[in-house]
Amino acid sequence: MALSIDKEALLEFLGKNKDPLFVSILALILVVGGWFLYQQSSQTAGQIIDPLLKQDDRSGRTGGAGGTAQAKVTAEQVVGMLLDKRNQEVYSSQRNPFGSPEDQLRMRQEVQSVYDRAVNYFKNKDYEAALTEFDKVIALDVTETRIPYPVTPSEYKLLVTQQNLKENLDKILQNAQTDIAEGDRLAQSGNAKGAMEVYERANDNLMTAINSDPDGKVVGEESINKVKQIQQTAFQKYVTIRGQSLKQEYNLAINQSQQILGGSDYIEMLRVLNSLVLIQSAINSVDPNAQIIAREERTRLGRSADEMVKKLQDNFTSLTDQAKRQFEQALSENDPQKTKEAITVLRSAASFNLKNDAAAKTLKETISSFVNRRAQLVIKLSNAFAAEQETLLNEGNYEQFKEQAKNQYVAELKNLKEAGAALDLTTRKDLDDALVKVNGLKLPPPVTDSYFVKNVTRSSGNNYKFEVTDKTGTSPKPRIFRLKEGARDRTTGITLKQVDTDQGFVILSKPKYLDAKVNITSSN
Repeated sequence: MALSIDKEALLEFLGKNKDPLFVSILALILVVGGWFLYQQSSQTAGQIIDPLLKQDDRSGRTGGAGGTAQAKVTAEQVVGMLLDKRNQEVYSSQRNPFGSPEDQLRMRQEVQSVYDRAVNYFKNKDYEAALTEFDKVIALDVTETRIPYPVTPSEYKLLVTQQNLKENLDKILQNAQTDIAEGDRLAQSGNAKGAMEVYERANDNLMTAINSDPDGKVVGEESINKVKQIQQTAFQKYVTIRGQSLKQEYNLAINQSQQILGGSDYIEMLRVLNSLVLIQSAINSVDPNAQIIAREERTRLGRSADEMVKKLQDNFTSLTDQAKRQFEQALSENDPQKTKEAITVLRSAASFNLKNDAAAKTLKETISSFVNRRAQLVIKLSNAFAAEQETLLNEGNYEQFKEQAKNQYVAELKNLKEAGAALDLTTRKDLDDALVKVNGLKLPPPVTDSYFVKNVTRSSGNNYKFEVTDKTGTSPKPRIFRLKEGARDRTTGITLKQVDTDQGFVILSKPKYLDAKVNITSSN
């Protein structure tokens, strides 16, 4: 009997049940598709290895030319196959851009501390200091999300600027006019660089004021227009001086490019090329209408840059070889700056050889190796510095402590840490350890941090009378003692190290503390 279908009944059934049917069919498709994908991606180690072994067995039986068996499958090949089968999204490890939880906590605490300090400066109407601290907060927390700010640093900075403008408008204008006059004096004496710096400072300060109150809602339209007028004067003077210096830089760059193009020092050629690019950018910014440097002269500058790019492309291998030699030489001389320059050259060289994949891969591997080796150099130097400075601190030679060098090492180590993805695990651990050591180098507090000293008066003979309260003790009651220069109080351990009656102060000293200068007055 033939099977017949009642079309009308079928259409009626589909019309009534179309939504449940759609969901059921979709679920069935997802289940079947998911199972298929699972079967394709969930091979066991045995399923991956077996074909390799069978292929190896066949090669061994048939042999190559002359019937010689091919080499056996190596362990490295098997491991490589297994690694290739990994789900990359599951197994790839993404580095947290904000560092470890400990790093994030330290950063939040630092941001909070600077933010609180900035707010206190603002409340005390020290607006310049407040702006400096809020800039630090923004630099430390670009996203302004590290801590729950009641008022964001950017909003606070705008408020500080507006309040400063409102309360100190006359002073801001006077400072700008003083800067302009100083710039004029420097320009007339031939100090173009100094003049530019002063004009630029006046322009920047006035632009900050204008940006905080562009329509004059805070200080009034007439006042803000006056600020804008003086700002234009400062800016035009800056542009005039900058244009003259650009002309000199242009001539120097053209001469350098002509000389370097005839040689084979490709690192120097790259440096000159970078200078040309910077000069081109400065010219376009300062002289957009070609009033100082004509367009044909700019074209000449561009042609010189193009010739250098072409020569660097043609001599890619020589450029990278020179950079490698510089790196090895600098590494042997423990020169982190020169090694950094060599790595920068290699990174720049990558843009001159985009078509050669093999060379690009080799260069990438070289750069990665150099980054790790340079990091180890910086770590070694940092550890040596930390050990040297720690010995000085332990011996009480506080005047020999190198605070600036410490800050430079900390900055360098932090920069390396931000590039942590390029470092191997051992180097990253060594880096963290070195940063802890260098960060831990701190001068002790001055004596007056733990002792409140007042009523330093001269008593009989060469004795000086002190009233001292131990801030770290449980009793707030002050002690009174008398000392000669060079003598030590046995109870507190404080020594009267020096007396200067002409300047009117004494120097107090104590082991594990910095010396403190205290005025000889009735109250301190």
